[in-house]
Amino acid sequence: MIAVGGAEAVSICGGPKIPVTLGRLDSGEPDPEGKMPEESLDASGLKQCFRRKGFSTQELVALSGAHTLGSKGFGSPVAFDNSYFKILLEKPWNSSAGMTSMIGLPSDRAIVEDDECLRLVGFRSLTGRFVTNPKHLVRYSSKKTRAQKTLSN
Repeated sequence: MIAVGGAEAVSICGGPKIPVTLGRLDSGEPDPEGKMPEESLDASGLKQCFRRKGFSTQELVALSGAHTLGSKGFGSPVAFDNSYFKILLEKPWNSSAGMTSMIGLPSDRAIVEDDECLRLVGFRSLTGRFVTNPKHLVRYSSKKTRAQKTLSN
């Protein structure tokens, strides 16, 4: 139910369609601690955590782009757009006291502060295209869709 709801929410907000396989057997128990990455991880820790789960650095960034939805300070909480990448580039947490807790997670800030991550993913050029032409986000979202499908199965 959660996977179907998440996929539908992304679609309703203007994001890509995410196929969800129905009929899988879910556990009645909560996931063990440590299954989700800690929000305090630096970029190296995030990449290592995602790599252990079979995701590339590019997929890590694509999945992080879903943080545009919700209420962590990245634009409208109901629009799948390029606000996440625009705001990360602006680094508003550097300009004003108190903004650190209002904008994103520590892991979001770690991605944009890590030169290796930026170089490996081509984050600056991709993000630059997102800022000037949001249509590039839909093309890049296909990476997120594959990663999201992997997560939901």
